[in-house]
Amino acid sequence: MKRKIDVKASGTPRRRAVPHVVGNFHTLVYIKVPVDERLSVYARRAHAILSSLDRRANTVESNVYEDHTSSSDSDTTDEDELLEGHRCLKTRQTFAHLSLCRPMYLKRQFIKPFIEQLQSSLTRIKPFYLILDKEIAILANEDHTSFFAALPVENMCNTRAVLPLIDIVDDVAEVFGYPKYYEQRLPHVSLAVIGRNLKNIIADLYSKQRCCRDTVYSSHHWLHIENLLEVQNEKPNSNEAASMVEDAREQKQISCKEIDNEDDDQTARHEIQFTFAEETLKTSTTGLSDQDEQPICIYVEDIYVLVGAQETAIKLLA
Repeated sequence: MKRKIDVKASGTPRRRAVPHVVGNFHTLVYIKVPVDERLSVYARRAHAILSSLDRRANTVESNVYEDHTSSSDSDTTDEDELLEGHRCLKTRQTFAHLSLCRPMYLKRQFIKPFIEQLQSSLTRIKPFYLILDKEIAILANEDHTSFFAALPVENMCNTRAVLPLIDIVDDVAEVFGYPKYYEQRLPHVSLAVIGRNLKNIIADLYSKQRCCRDTVYSSHHWLHIENLLEVQNEKPNSNEAASMVEDAREQKQISCKEIDNEDDDQTARHEIQFTFAEETLKTSTTGLSDQDEQPICIYVEDIYVLVGAQETAIKLLA
C-alpha cells in the first residue's frame, strides 16, 4: 500500500507534520548556494559520511539501539531542509540553501505585509560574502527522525553576517506571531539527509572525546564528525565518496522498481538523499586535495522568500 505523500508546488514531495490548512502557506527565508564543482565534492562526502553512519547502525540493529533506529519512519518531521519524501524523486531544486528562519505557515492576509516588512528591515544589510566551514557536521531535526550532513557557516562570518541577519528575520517573524530561529543557532547548508535516528550511534563515537562538549556537540548537532571517522579508518576520500554515491544510486533504481512492495519499505526508510537535484552535481577530477586551504565563499546580494510556490528575491543594497 502506498503512503500518502504531500507534494509541494516545487515538485518536492514530503510527509507533513503540520496538517494542511486552507489559506496557510509554507514560508521560508533563505540564501541560495549554487552547486558548483567544489560544493559537489563536499556533497558526495556528506553522502558518504551518512552511509558510514548508516552501516554502523545496521550492525547494531539487534541490540540496545534497535528501539531508537526503528523509529525512523515517524511521520512528524517537517524541517525546511527535509527533502527525503519520496525515495524515487526526480525533480528537486537545483541549488543548496541556508535557512534564515524556522519554517512558517503564513496566512494569506499576512503574505504581502510580511514580505514588505522584511524588505524594509533588510535595507540596512549590505551584500556580503558567505563563508562555509570546511568540516562537515551532522545535524538532527527536532525529534531526531532525520539526520543531515551539512557545512556550517564559518565562525567569523556567522558572528558578523549571518546571525545578525537571522536576528532581523526573527524580529519580523515575531511581529506576525511566529517563533524565532532554533535555540541552538548553528546556521548551515545541508547537503545530504537520511530518515533514520542515528543519535545513539553518533553519541557512541563522541563518548570518549576529551574536548569541550558545548563547542563540539549538543543534543542536535555534532561537529568534526570526519575526524572521528578518520581515527577509526572510516572517513571516505573523494574517490570513495563518489563510488559510494554511485552504489547508492544503483540501489535506489532497484528500490524504485519495487516502490509498491511493502517488503521494500524498510530499505526505503534509510535511503540517503542529496538536498538538491542529484543531476545538479558537478564532476570533479581533482577532489579537494588542491583546494583544501580555501573555504567555500559565496557572494550574497539577494535574500529569498518562498511562500507556497511563489519565490521573491529581496536585493541587498550596496
